[in-house]
Amino acid sequence: MPPPSSSPSDDDRRRVAALVEASSRAVLANHVDPRDDMEAERRRGGSLPVEAVSLLLHGGDGGKIKRM
Repeated sequence: MPPPSSSPSDDDRRRVAALVEASSRAVLANHVDPRDDMEAERRRGGSLPVEAVSLLLHGGDGGKIKRM
């Protein structure tokens, strides 16, 4: 019996390629480019209230914002 080979056979390579292709198809079927969402958000025009967002990011501590 020959010793096991450390390099993959052509059959192994084909199996791996088939697995990669199938999983890539599944992932890409549900892929959404975030740039499309960002562009749509910009077209809607509205903006966030800066003061409210600043308070949210700093845990509601208005003193921190004033010191910045």
